[in-house]
Amino acid sequence: MYEQAKMQWPLLSEYMGGVSPATRGVMRSRLRAVAVVLGADYEDVVWHELTAERVDRIREALLDGGTAPGTVNVGLAAIRGLARTAYDLRMIEYDQYHAIQELRNCRTEPAPTGRPATHGELSALFATCNSDRGVAGVRDTALLAAVYAGALECREAVNLDLDDYSLEPPSLRVKAGREHRRRAVLLGDQAADAIAGWIAVRGGRPGKLFSPISKGGSLVEGGMSPKAVFGILEKRSRQAGIQPLTPRDIRHTAIRDLWESGMNLPTLRRIVGQASLLTVERYCRHAGRRSAHISWHGQTPYHRW
Repeated sequence: MYEQAKMQWPLLSEYMGGVSPATRGVMRSRLRAVAVVLGADYEDVVWHELTAERVDRIREALLDGGTAPGTVNVGLAAIRGLARTAYDLRMIEYDQYHAIQELRNCRTEPAPTGRPATHGELSALFATCNSDRGVAGVRDTALLAAVYAGALECREAVNLDLDDYSLEPPSLRVKAGREHRRRAVLLGDQAADAIAGWIAVRGGRPGKLFSPISKGGSLVEGGMSPKAVFGILEKRSRQAGIQPLTPRDIRHTAIRDLWESGMNLPTLRRIVGQASLLTVERYCRHAGRRSAHISWHGQTPYHRW
């Protein structure tokens, strides 16, 4: 039977022959899952014709289908092993082999921490920032609007530059906090008004979008640190009379509200820049049934003065 398989599928047989018996079944199982994505039977896939670009699409399809990142990584390891075997058998060129070996693994993440704010807490937080008529109030309203409207990580918010804001259409170009990819975040009217109001105070000089403010109320050159953003939210939460909220809590809240608006998980994952579909699902799990009314979360719960 083994010799017959070796005649029909020399690449698979050669690769599986070099895998330890303890892991052979696991690798075969993951390759079968890849074959399902390709719409073919495991034995019928022409494995040595897979390119790095196609493997990358397979990885995204598996993640979108709910496969855990760690499990996807096992499949990637099997594909890399097949590519190495194919190269040894002179079935593929070095460039194809090298490109597949260079594909990065999916990032595995622990369960998200933090809590979503209630709608009352979020409204109270915006109202508190809005009631501060000073420079800090304008900045904090815009900062909170950006984090909520874009479901931003704290580091993504402080890394925003002035030229990352676009007026037409109102949007932010977000640099991922842990990776080098960018994503565009469309802003609702209120979030756009809040950020435009801050830019009018900040001025048009190049640099970070959000600036530190001295105790005297003057703008300070340079950008803000994540620690400063945590401090702002802690202070504003205390002033609003609510339990302290963190930037992660605001992101968690935004993801929940997008989910309740009826957005599907794969689209939500792309919008918020999250690598793992399962992590986004954990964020949404507490939401229970979706809201019967669709509302775009980018409309922030604050009112202009």
